Amino acid sequence: MTRLAATGLVGVWLVVAVAAPPAGVRVVAMGQAQGRDDRRARELASTLDAARAYVARYLDAWSAIVAEESYLQYRQRGPDRDDIRRLRSELLLVRPEGQRTVIPFRDVFEVDGKRVHDRDDRLRGVLQELRRGAPDAGRRIMDEGARYNVGGVYRNTNQPLLALALLEPAAAGDCAWALGGRETVEGVRTIRVDYVETARPTLVRERETGVDLPASGSFWIDEATGRVVVSTISTGDATFRGITSVVFRPNADLGLWAPAEMRERYRSPGRADATIIGEAAYTKFRRFSVSTDEHITPPR
Repeated sequence: MTRLAATGLVGVWLVVAVAAPPAGVRVVAMGQAQGRDDRRARELASTLDAARAYVARYLDAWSAIVAEESYLQYRQRGPDRDDIRRLRSELLLVRPEGQRTVIPFRDVFEVDGKRVHDRDDRLRGVLQELRRGAPDAGRRIMDEGARYNVGGVYRNTNQPLLALALLEPAAAGDCAWALGGRETVEGVRTIRVDYVETARPTLVRERETGVDLPASGSFWIDEATGRVVVSTISTGDATFRGITSVVFRPNADLGLWAPAEMRERYRSPGRADATIIGEAAYTKFRRFSVSTDEHITPPR
């Protein structure tokens, strides 16, 4: 049996090619195994269908929600921490006019306890470019949220909803999927689903060269609703590897499960930066609207 392989993931892959079984008693054994694989494949497909429907509704709702992010970043060298930075930001998704694509925007308003004084002008500028349809406006929005990141490796994808892009209905063929086990997470009975990104171009690419950086990871999905309870995503290459995990919890004010915590670890073998750690928490969720004159109200 040939099987799509992926380092570190365990499960029955949806994409499987099986050679014709030999005759005799082994035919029965293979038939039983095939039956189990068929059931698991159907269960995997059903779980993914429910999760994709949930994510489509979820991202539509999030295009009108803003949260406050408290974000600690530092470099870890053995037991020691240095280059410690504390950011406070507003995190929102921006949807370009006439498109379904949503772009995460981190509007940093405080760095190590000090206000960022030019944020209104910067935010107004990128929103105006986005409204005019400037071709690089989406990238500028993501770059804007990355300019205070710790460490010598550039990254602008450190945001809690990144992995959900792989569960959008439009990305249905972008990954190979594997069914894991059942686990209770955050008090919810979930099914773990593992993935490896196979489509090109990939969700995350190297900034200067455009080289593809395939993602892999897992989702813990509520059996009853398709809701994502925990996500992980890992991406990088031989010189840089990052892994991000996000926990979602119910938010009574929104009537949604919202990202509550994000934890990151970035490693660059041989670099002096050692390991970069990120720990973020999300609070003060509220709905918002953007007026036509692009009036911006800073957080209190």
